[in-house]
Amino acid sequence: VSSPPAEGSGSRGPEQALQEHDHHSQYTKLDAERAHYRRELYSWAAARDTLRFVVWVLVGMCVDQIFDHFSDMKGQKNVFDLAQYIWLLLSFTGIYWAFQNQNWWVLALCTGSSFSLLGRDLSLHREGCFGGSLDDAYWWTQRLAQWLSPFVAWMIMLTSRALDRVYGVVRPSADSGAADSSCVSLVQSILLVVFV
Repeated sequence: VSSPPAEGSGSRGPEQALQEHDHHSQYTKLDAERAHYRRELYSWAAARDTLRFVVWVLVGMCVDQIFDHFSDMKGQKNVFDLAQYIWLLLSFTGIYWAFQNQNWWVLALCTGSSFSLLGRDLSLHREGCFGGSLDDAYWWTQRLAQWLSPFVAWMIMLTSRALDRVYGVVRPSADSGAADSSCVSLVQSILLVVFV
């Protein structure tokens, strides 16, 4: 003699089937979104984003080299030293501001400038006071950071742009509130570099 069905088992059956169907639909949707993301990550749009990023990195490197060249001139050395110092602050704060506002060309510009500055600093360090295991470790660590930083910035830009294309993220409009928030974040980043 079979035992009677447990109380409420009939009501749980359709609910469980509906829940499993919902889970299956969610997994199917996530798989489709993941496949879409991978396609966007290797699409022509991603290649164009990469090209633009490389161009702005090179522009940032050139600007830093131009400031360094003019700061070596004897006639207007103080003026160009001040301009180079201001550009240095803007480069460092610009990276923070660019991440806050997802402004990728500013990120690439500041990354290129910082890459050039760190390379020049390491060259001077090696020529002047390189010696011993501590300096050796410092030099190689900084050189690794120099080459990794553009790659990390590029990957963040690439993945963010791909996700924007997958989910259709709408950028905030350029109204006064957005402009005020952008100015506040820029001031915060400048204060962070100057006083920390």
